[in-house]
Amino acid sequence: MKRILKTFFYGIVAVSMIFAASCSSEPGGAESTPPPSPNPSPTQPQPDPQNPAAPSNPSNPSNPSPSNPQNPPNSYVPIVPPGQEVSVDGLTSIQFASAMQVGWNLGNTFDSADYDTKANKGVDFETGWGMPKTTRQMIDTVANKGFRTIRIPISWHNHITDENLTIDPAWLKRVKEVADWAREDKMFVIINIHHDNLTSEEMKKCYGFSVNEKTDEQATSKKYIEKIW
Repeated sequence: MKRILKTFFYGIVAVSMIFAASCSSEPGGAESTPPPSPNPSPTQPQPDPQNPAAPSNPSNPSNPSPSNPQNPPNSYVPIVPPGQEVSVDGLTSIQFASAMQVGWNLGNTFDSADYDTKANKGVDFETGWGMPKTTRQMIDTVANKGFRTIRIPISWHNHITDENLTIDPAWLKRVKEVADWAREDKMFVIINIHHDNLTSEEMKKCYGFSVNEKTDEQATSKKYIEKIW
């Protein structure tokens, strides 16, 4: 009799344990998800108190907060609205390029070129390829549209006044005028030597430089680049 009662007791205990386990595993049972921590993880994006619309992400150093002046190396710099100056002191090359943002090209204007003469073409050759003369209004419009950089490609070889490779002062003045308009609009300005690279045949007829391996052309080319640039 005692053995029967003992077996019956252990059976009730086992059934109770199985029932309790099944209840805790069902939705709404005794086991529930712990409440979220009131302090978010430090790796989660936190809003910038000065600019809630632009959260920073500490786990991504390439996206620093716009209010943080300490930009990690090779990170993007904060976007500065058009019309405001950008300080480039101490920036890496990648940060500098980031600060330039979107650019616009003043093409087929100051880079108009002729390869048949050493004669000075003068400032009117700015429209030699059919483009209109650049105005202050054009540059202001580009800046007001949000462009932060302007590229002004320039051909110099049609504006040489003598064998000493002197650039026409009127041409230099005109280039500077347009570049100054852009700088007054707080834009970055890129100028270069554009269509001055010539073939061997063109080197015989006009000023410029060549990338050919001929020794005499290399010497002439080096002289031209050093003098013009």
